[in-house]
Amino acid sequence: MNMSHVKNKWPMHVFFISQGITLFGVGYVILPVLLLLFWLVRTAIKTPDIFKDLFTDNRCYWVWIYYLLFIVMVCISDLMVGGRLTHVEGPLYNLALGIYMLLGYLVAKSYDSDEVFEHAHRWLALWLFLLLAIAEIYYHEIYRYHHGVFAHPHVFFSGLVMVALVNVVFIIERFEYKKILSWFSCILALWALFSVYKYSISDIVPHLYIAGAVLVLLLSGRKHSMSILFFLMLGTAVFIILNSHILTKLQNIDLTSQSFWMGLLNHREYVWTVTLRIFGQHPLLGVGSRNFSSLCREILAEMGLTSPEVFSHSHNIFFQNVVAHGFIAGFAYLGIFLSLFRLVVRSLKTVSREIMTWAVFSILFVYVFHGLVDVAPYNEEIIPFIWGSVGLLMGMVVKEAKMDE
Repeated sequence: MNMSHVKNKWPMHVFFISQGITLFGVGYVILPVLLLLFWLVRTAIKTPDIFKDLFTDNRCYWVWIYYLLFIVMVCISDLMVGGRLTHVEGPLYNLALGIYMLLGYLVAKSYDSDEVFEHAHRWLALWLFLLLAIAEIYYHEIYRYHHGVFAHPHVFFSGLVMVALVNVVFIIERFEYKKILSWFSCILALWALFSVYKYSISDIVPHLYIAGAVLVLLLSGRKHSMSILFFLMLGTAVFIILNSHILTKLQNIDLTSQSFWMGLLNHREYVWTVTLRIFGQHPLLGVGSRNFSSLCREILAEMGLTSPEVFSHSHNIFFQNVVAHGFIAGFAYLGIFLSLFRLVVRSLKTVSREIMTWAVFSILFVYVFHGLVDVAPYNEEIIPFIWGSVGLLMGMVVKEAKMDE
């Protein structure tokens, strides 16, 4: 059912507000979420058919099948083994994934696509500007803001790179020479590049920003994207040639050294060893939410290993879900992402504008690759941005598929 005629725009603005304000603290999103839930329930009662296409469209329903299996196993696991229901790995926050997918879908289905893109771009630019500005204030020690993503550097830079890459997508797909917003977004993209390389302590996140931007430029159907990529590649080559610091580092690399490869692991060999052992000990329901740390210490002690760090998680998103909730939940979670990549690929045949396609692709790119070595993308402050964007793509796909019939 097409609801593009809806005149009341407050749900769309509240949705984009909730996506960004959560980055600065989960508590700030309570009122926006309550308003959006009221809108969601009211819409479901008045026009229940609006959700029918979401669960019958072949591109979307596999995401929901895996998600429903995952959430059921999470609930069973925490109830049976004594997990903490309000932990980030528990049912409460995992239910938020589905709620934000529904909200994003409803926003995309209810309003004109061009209008959604315009408002999304404006709010995105505002949130990215605030993230970068507060980061400068934080790292220059003018004021230490310790809420939201700023409480954990790995979470902050993971979220920042996701938001910045979506900003790059909007630049590529919606750039107009006469629009101030387009030029402002370009400045923000360069500022984000500067920030992640100057301040990030991660060994992978800064490079994901560059790699993600290159992939979006390469895959985009816009004529100017390959021209931009050409000059970026040429400029990078010249920069490396003229940078003596990089050349010196290259001359000192020794790939035959065991310490080089162990340095890349950064002590993760300890936690991954423990994780694999827990797989064998608790295959069905896992150890429950928030119970990993204590069990990790016990197993390390049994093995006679002394780790230089205390691990609260498995340093891998997919491992963490198997550890916490068992193999069924872990493979269901993996299935969600396989289905999402399928949705991204198949959406190209349906959508007339590829903005949300590449936006979700760039988010998934960071989520998966950073998630292989850290659980930072799993943090609750980033849930609305990630899963709300997924919902927007679902809404765009379903809406345009119905219009083509």
